[in-house]
Amino acid sequence: MRNIAKNFIYYLILFLSLGLPSASFQLQSKQEKASQTAKPEGTKSFTEFIIDSRKYEGLFNLYQKENRIYLEILPEQFGRNYLLFPTLWTSVPNGLSRDISPFLESGVTFPEKVFTWEKVDNKILLIWKNASYKTVKSPQLRRALNNVVPQSIVHIFNIECEPHPERHSFLICLDECFFSDLQNLGEFYSSALNHPYAVDKGRTIWGKTMAFPENIELGVRYTMFSSKKGYELGVPDPGLFTTSVRYSICELPLNNGYRPRLADDRIGYFYTKVNDYDRDDIDGVEVRYIKRWNLEKKEPEAKISEPKKPIIFWLENTVPLEYRKPLQEGALWWNKAFEKLGFKNAIVVKQMPDDAEWDSADMRYNTIRWIPTFKRGMGGHGSGFVRTNPFTGQILKADIMIYAPFNFIFDYNALFYPLNSPLVGKENGSMLWGINPFYQDNLVLEFEKNFGILEMLASSRINNIKDVPEEFYYDSIRYKVAHEVGHTLGLRHNFKGSTTIALQDLQNIEVTRKESIGSSVMDYVPLNLAPKGVKQGDYEARTLGAYDYWAIEYGYIPIEAETPEDELTRLNRIASRSTDPLLTFGTDEDANDLGLFSTSIDPMCAPFDLSSDPLSYTEQEINRIKDIWRQLEGRTLFEGKSYEYLRSAFEMSLIKYFQAISRSVKWIGGIYHTRAHVGDPGKVLPFKVVEYENQVRAFDIINNNLFNADIFSFEPAFIQKLQNSWFSDSELQPLFLKEAQEEGYRVDFSLSNTLEQFYQQILNMLLDPMRLHRIQDNETSTEGRKLTLSNYFSKLHTAIWKELKEGKPAGTYRRILQKEYLDKIRTFVKNPSPPVGADVVTLCRYQLKELDKDIINYLRTYPEIDLMTRAHFEYCSDIITQSLRTDFTGNSIK
Repeated sequence: MRNIAKNFIYYLILFLSLGLPSASFQLQSKQEKASQTAKPEGTKSFTEFIIDSRKYEGLFNLYQKENRIYLEILPEQFGRNYLLFPTLWTSVPNGLSRDISPFLESGVTFPEKVFTWEKVDNKILLIWKNASYKTVKSPQLRRALNNVVPQSIVHIFNIECEPHPERHSFLICLDECFFSDLQNLGEFYSSALNHPYAVDKGRTIWGKTMAFPENIELGVRYTMFSSKKGYELGVPDPGLFTTSVRYSICELPLNNGYRPRLADDRIGYFYTKVNDYDRDDIDGVEVRYIKRWNLEKKEPEAKISEPKKPIIFWLENTVPLEYRKPLQEGALWWNKAFEKLGFKNAIVVKQMPDDAEWDSADMRYNTIRWIPTFKRGMGGHGSGFVRTNPFTGQILKADIMIYAPFNFIFDYNALFYPLNSPLVGKENGSMLWGINPFYQDNLVLEFEKNFGILEMLASSRINNIKDVPEEFYYDSIRYKVAHEVGHTLGLRHNFKGSTTIALQDLQNIEVTRKESIGSSVMDYVPLNLAPKGVKQGDYEARTLGAYDYWAIEYGYIPIEAETPEDELTRLNRIASRSTDPLLTFGTDEDANDLGLFSTSIDPMCAPFDLSSDPLSYTEQEINRIKDIWRQLEGRTLFEGKSYEYLRSAFEMSLIKYFQAISRSVKWIGGIYHTRAHVGDPGKVLPFKVVEYENQVRAFDIINNNLFNADIFSFEPAFIQKLQNSWFSDSELQPLFLKEAQEEGYRVDFSLSNTLEQFYQQILNMLLDPMRLHRIQDNETSTEGRKLTLSNYFSKLHTAIWKELKEGKPAGTYRRILQKEYLDKIRTFVKNPSPPVGADVVTLCRYQLKELDKDIINYLRTYPEIDLMTRAHFEYCSDIITQSLRTDFTGNSIK
């Protein structure tokens, strides 16, 4: 009986647990229906509420009333997915004239968001949707994902009036939501300007508002406020400035005929990653779709056909007349690649009318904008941004920014570039340390062009900045816009593209105009200036390269298929050609070190190398810069002008010199890397150790051109002329007061300080623990002659301490180098930490002992040596003695 009662209670509970949700759901549905029809107490009718408001009809109807904006949501718009694209629309002219950050320029985009509207009782929710997970086939799995995948309720809106009597739509006010710090502008500006800022909602207002059938455009003029006293930021009040953000909203495209295309690591496309729980694959649920446009032929059976919807770029009406033609030509280069796939006029360039009623932020238009930059030395650079469907990778909108001025005023652009630029490197010696890769185009391409003008001036190819050939500007702007259009077609950088042309063909226009300068315009190709005595060829690429055609083929060739997976057989045939030397590929993470250690292993993958023999090109470049030094004084001193131009030119040349040497380091312990797949033609393996001869040659370049202090033996009168701009000094002094006190700010030029910084950086690269690991590992994976770890340390020791063998005094720059080297290897002995290998510690300890013996012998053999040299080596000996007084756990022995 007790069991029967027990079972009865069990089944009763089970029944209630199964039945109650259904009843609850029915009750909830009735309440929701009631809320849709009942008039909330004290509210106006829809018609009454919108009286005297200005209406914008579009994807969502907007009503503007007393500088408040209301949005109308139709019943069928709840639960749909929409895309929100925010764009910074106002540049902030940061007064830190040495700050080269492009992040504050107009046109910078914030990450897009997928959102949906949800109605709960008498409230409406704005919810950011998680676009990283999806399933279509299984409703059960879809419910399971909904239970566990986090979403974000961004804002809860009050319903402003009763529903529309016919449309049954609801009205909400957008002010509170969009006037809040929706894009984390406070954090954005605080970080970018190194000063605390927050959005002041009380002084934030609506900007330009527009509505169209497929999108709405909301402009907000945010006031950024800081309670902390700050310095001049190039705005009227540094504690209070206004910045505009444009929000573009459109519906997420669904069932629009677009078929996503799967990414392949052998070809460089940007991609979107989705965890698709409908997949049953060796890679699990992760799927990567390349970012590309939806190009379809109007006439599918025709050999060549115009697309149903071409990619149209509008030249903004702010572009100066003289630059419209090269911008158009550079953008249209890509049509050559599309024509090979059967598309005629895939890209079209049109001119935005002067009286256009739309602007460049409008989602319906792809634009090439002309934006005045407020940063000195930054004119002429560019950026390309795309807006995509995060679920499929379909590109929906593209914008390219070209920053003005493009032509150069001598004392404004061409010779201005601070030596402490991130281009030099920091901490780990990476040339592009700390720069967001999507903004690198802004900096490095422009610097290269500026230096080209300096080199032409210093080598007497031109006598004045006004003599720069028009052809030079034309080539530069065409190449730059072609590079940025490539990004907006979905392509990433290819930093191996410049290595496919023979050194002797660089000035041969019959080669460069047919095959380009290298295989890709997506590389950072250095300015192609002819060596002395050689006729000048093309300054920049004038056409696409082989890789560009191949990459477009992979992304845009029409394939008859039902699903993305059905395309793989055809796509794999295309991608398998990656072993062709002309199609070699490596991108940002291959070229630049990630983190503190040398993760970039392939010396053929580097910005601003050139030719199939990069080491010979590097030697050419180094010799050209030395030649510039010999002529610099006579070419940059102008009667009645400041000496600052000489200093700026010299600093620019030092940056280029150090860049060339930095590239050489990658050859030491280097490994050629390809992403070939199993079965690709040629049976190419992913890794091949760099030849011993090339590693030694690279070391010799560094030894002969950096460790050799005679290279930097400039006349005292030359150094005494290296004056800073008084205007820069007076403006920067209050901004850098703290840093100046801590680091010792110098008005005069200190070459020893400059070399000390670079010695630190180059030694960090040469003695990078990951590089040393590779050198050791390469011993076991190399046949024939090989660079061993002990051989490498021996070369370093001989190069850096040669005075001890030669019996010569150690000059200022050599003493700096030796102290930096000693500090580095003794750190390995005293405080070894991963990833420093055990053999490295052993060799460094041995080297310290041998070095101490050499120093003692040197001081005994040459008692007449100068006092500074004696003091230096005695100091080094004392440091070594102290460093060796440790047990094998690194603790000091007393």
